[in-house]
Amino acid sequence: MKLTSKLSIVLIITVLTAGILISIFSLQTTKSFFAQYILKVREVQLDHWEKIFTDHYLYQGSWQGVESIKFMGGQMMHRSGMGWGMYRQSVVLTDVDGKILNHPDQRQVGLVLEKSFLNQGRPIKLDERVIGYIFPMELFIADTKSLEQKFITSVLYAVILGTLLASLVAIFFGLWWSRRLTRPLEALAIASNKVAKGNFNHRISLTTKDELGSLAKAFNTMAQELDRSHKVRKQMFADISHELRTPLTILGSRLEAALENEESLNAAKISSLYDEVIRLQGLVKELQDISNLEAGQVNLNIQKINLQQLTEDLRILLEAEAEAREIIFNIDIHQDLNYFYADPLKLKQVILNLLSNAFHYTQGGGKVFLRMYLEEQDIVIEVADTGPGIAKEELPHIFERFYRADKSRNRATGGVGLGLAIAKGYVEAHGGTIDVESEVGKGTKFIIKLPKK
Repeated sequence: MKLTSKLSIVLIITVLTAGILISIFSLQTTKSFFAQYILKVREVQLDHWEKIFTDHYLYQGSWQGVESIKFMGGQMMHRSGMGWGMYRQSVVLTDVDGKILNHPDQRQVGLVLEKSFLNQGRPIKLDERVIGYIFPMELFIADTKSLEQKFITSVLYAVILGTLLASLVAIFFGLWWSRRLTRPLEALAIASNKVAKGNFNHRISLTTKDELGSLAKAFNTMAQELDRSHKVRKQMFADISHELRTPLTILGSRLEAALENEESLNAAKISSLYDEVIRLQGLVKELQDISNLEAGQVNLNIQKINLQQLTEDLRILLEAEAEAREIIFNIDIHQDLNYFYADPLKLKQVILNLLSNAFHYTQGGGKVFLRMYLEEQDIVIEVADTGPGIAKEELPHIFERFYRADKSRNRATGGVGLGLAIAKGYVEAHGGTIDVESEVGKGTKFIIKLPKK
C-alpha cells in the first residue's frame, strides 16, 4: 500500500472519530444546558407569578377577585395595591383543593385538578400555611415534551450535519495535503532509482525549508559525491591501466626484441628492465596497502624510534635528488626530542611520500623543509615546500583515494593518487592526525601529529 493511501486512511479514521466524539459531546452538553435553561426559566416564572398572586392574596385577604386578572393578547393587566402592571402569562393558579383560580384560558377557571396532580405544583405559603398551588403552564400542554424532543432532535441533526460537513472538508484538505507531502518522497524514490542505475547527474528540485527540503538537499549532495567518486574511479582505472601498461610494454618489447634477434642482455639493459619491475612492484604495493587500510587490516610494529638515525636515513635518500634539482633541503629536529614510539617502516613510508611530493612539485631554487618538535604530549612532524601550492577548493579532497589535484600531471609524474590516502590511513592507525595548509603560489605544508607514548 502506498504511503499516500496509508496517510489518507489514518486521516479519515482520525477525522471521523473526532467528529463522532464531538457530536456526542455536543449533543450531551446541549441537552444538559437546555434542561438547565428550561428549569431556570420555570423557576424564574414561578417566582415572579408567586409574588404577584401572594401580593393579591394579601391585598384582598383571600383569593377573591384573582380571576378578575384580565389577559390581553397573551398578556395580563392586574390592579393591586401596587397599581397596574403588564405581565406575560405562563402559570396556572389553584387553591388548596386543586380548584383552578387563574388560567391563561379563562374557560379552564373553576375546574378541579386531581389530588395527585397537586404534587407537581409549587405550594404558595403564607405564615407557614399553604394557601394554594402554582404550576408551570407546560404541565397543561400535551405536546410540551414532544416539542422539547423535537428541539433536541433538531440540535442532533444540526450537530451531525455540521460534523459531516467539517469532516468532508477536513478529509478533502487532508488528502490534498497528504498528496503534497508524499509527492517529494515519490520524486526522491524516482531519483534514487535513477542514481542506482548510474545516472548520478539527476537532482531533486525541492527548495522547502522543512525536513523534506533537508532530505532533498542531502540526496543532491550524495548524488554529487557519487558522481564525483564515479569520475575519480573511472580516472583511477584509466591511470592504473596506463601505469601497468607502460612498464609491461617496455618489458615486453625489449624482451621480444632480444628473443627475435637472439641477443644477450648486458647489465645496463637488465638494470633498465629491473627498474620497470620495481615500478610495477611499487604500484602493486600501493594497491595492497590501500586495500588493507579499507579492510582495517593494518598491523603496526610499534618500536622506539631513534630520530637521529631516522633523519640521517632520510637525508641520505633525498640529498642527491635535492642537489640534482638545486633544491634546498633542510631538516630541523628540536633539541629536546630524541625518540618516540611508532612503526618505523610505516612512519618512514609516510614521511618519504610527503617529501617525494614536495620535491616533485618544487622548482629548482626552491626549498623543502622537514621539522619535528614536541607539542604538549604530541610529536609534530611538518613537511613544507615552496612549490605552486594547492587550490583552496581542492584541499578537502587531497586525502581521498585516487584523487589528485593537478590532473595534467597524472601520467607525467606517475602514481594513481593513493600516496596521501595511504599516509592518512597509517597516521590515523597510530592514533594521530594529518592536516594540510596551502596557498597558491606560496607553497604547501603537511602537519602530522602523533601521540608521543
